[in-house]
Amino acid sequence: VYKSAEKAMKQAAVQTRSGADDGLNYSDLDGWSVVSDSYEGSVKDGKEHTITGAGNVSLWYCQDHVENNNRTYACSVVALCNLAKYYRERGYDKISRSFTTLYDTMWEKAGTNSSGTTSNGNEAPAAKAFMEDLGYSCSYDSYLFDSYSDFTRDLGNNKPCIFTYGAKFGSKSGGHAVLAVGYVETTKYQYLRIADGWNDYLRYINFNGYDYTRKDGWSFSVSK
Repeated sequence: VYKSAEKAMKQAAVQTRSGADDGLNYSDLDGWSVVSDSYEGSVKDGKEHTITGAGNVSLWYCQDHVENNNRTYACSVVALCNLAKYYRERGYDKISRSFTTLYDTMWEKAGTNSSGTTSNGNEAPAAKAFMEDLGYSCSYDSYLFDSYSDFTRDLGNNKPCIFTYGAKFGSKSGGHAVLAVGYVETTKYQYLRIADGWNDYLRYINFNGYDYTRKDGWSFSVSK
């Protein structure tokens, strides 16, 4: 699934969080089971869309960017940085091209703690504050206990979304946050197309093939 065995081993090594699902860091749902490079089944007619420009973004921010810049990994912060990167590539040139500047700013605005955990729900207000500080207008819609149709509706209207989810394996629990930029519904499953925060290219998360402990989302509209 991953580009190299080394990356898979690195990812496995950091996915050790256990305890209550009270925030977002690495998920004990390790990414191999529901996040993949491709999807299963055949695409249903008219059930596939990627928001304008997202397919042309190269090198989405990921774990390697964090480690190479000596920062602590926080998935919510990476998702926020990828949201900013998407808009920067769409001509919002007040957004910094410096990863460390973006990362440190989003970390502060999201209230992320020293271990890299961000309280679920802090992402959208952080994005709004970040954009408005630059003089852009930003609004968001929240999905709590959301359905797939929430995402397909807004992604279909070219609104990027942050998707957060919780998962459990045995006695362990955790959460993860990603940027969703598209969807694919097949004859087998429903998927979101995502920047997963672990890799620098777009992948797919199975939306309805796993019993998540929670699924939350926020869609964004930004204007100059």
